[in-house]
Amino acid sequence: MCFYSLEFVNPDDQLTVDLATLTDFIRDPKQASPKGNVAPVRGMRSVVGWIRDTKVTSWVKLQHRHTCQICRTRIVLRGKPHAHGAHIDPIAHGGPDVPENVLCLCPNCHVQFDADEIRIDPDLNVRGGLIAVAKRLNTVEAHTIDPIRLEIHDELHFPH
Repeated sequence: MCFYSLEFVNPDDQLTVDLATLTDFIRDPKQASPKGNVAPVRGMRSVVGWIRDTKVTSWVKLQHRHTCQICRTRIVLRGKPHAHGAHIDPIAHGGPDVPENVLCLCPNCHVQFDADEIRIDPDLNVRGGLIAVAKRLNTVEAHTIDPIRLEIHDELHFPH
């Protein structure tokens, strides 16, 4: 379960910003805001990426009823469930696009899992991220997780 807190920010207070993430503004943080585009247009663009079998992630999400295997959150947007199919051993590093290499995660847990904030041990205990204490990954009988993929994820994200 995740808890969120809302904090009032007085617009008159000076906010601290991590300038390292704002590379365009490092040289002159007081420069004017970007003008943007008041009339964006539609166009074609070409993207190079990995071709995946969407049936794999759809099947995994269906098995878990679109409920995050880590925090057990189920998001419903406009009446439709929303979850991510997250590859444990990334396809970009040669991981297979098979159900045993995919988790059903909420967007928050997916980002944390990919950013080395959440770790899943081979015994399926979950550590890190927004989770205060170790929890076990939620599983269902039909969907097994390949422990070798978890080891590869550890090697990529948590090198010794």
